[in-house]
Amino acid sequence: MACSKISTANILVLGVIQVMVGIFHVLMWYFLLVLYMGQIKGTFGTYEPLTYKTGCALWGIFYILAGAFTISSAKKPSRNLVLCALTMNIVSIILVLAAAALTLSELSRFQTVSYRNFAQAKLGREVSRVLLLSYPLEFVVALVYSVSSCTQLLGVRHSSTLTRNVQWSGRDGLSITGWYEPRKHTEQILLQLYRIKNLRNRDILLKHHQNPGFNSTL
Repeated sequence: MACSKISTANILVLGVIQVMVGIFHVLMWYFLLVLYMGQIKGTFGTYEPLTYKTGCALWGIFYILAGAFTISSAKKPSRNLVLCALTMNIVSIILVLAAAALTLSELSRFQTVSYRNFAQAKLGREVSRVLLLSYPLEFVVALVYSVSSCTQLLGVRHSSTLTRNVQWSGRDGLSITGWYEPRKHTEQILLQLYRIKNLRNRDILLKHHQNPGFNSTL
């Protein structure tokens, strides 16, 4: 399946996946919020990684919005909806990359915490590992839709570049005017010019037959 030709059903699937991933991330953010707020301040402090302070899991709201716009653009395709879905998917790609970098930074080191909070810290790091596994899925889904929608927008723009009142002329001054897209309708335009020229030559022959003194260049 080419990225430039994704069916409506496949776009709906991409949107549903994004919504499900976003909901999962928001639920995990709430779980981490309750988990870390329940820590007891001990001698060595509490475990509050950078991913928790920045609310990486809460960024799932943007994944939900991206999925919602993706589904809407599939059900009611329009330029505005496709642009909105494309924008949200690009934002999702940026957020996924940022969240993955912060999560890897968290998991690469472990600060000393109070023994009373060790269980919360360990569980929170396991949740971060699970979230890290979901980032590639969101990245691939958002990237596929972004490439597909960009190709679609460029294709629509190219197909809509019709030239109004274009005059195609031959050496003898014959011309036709109308709505044409030169790259697709060149053969049609040349055929019309050929027919017009034949009709003109026939009229000239009839006039010459009726009036032998009539002189015209065919």
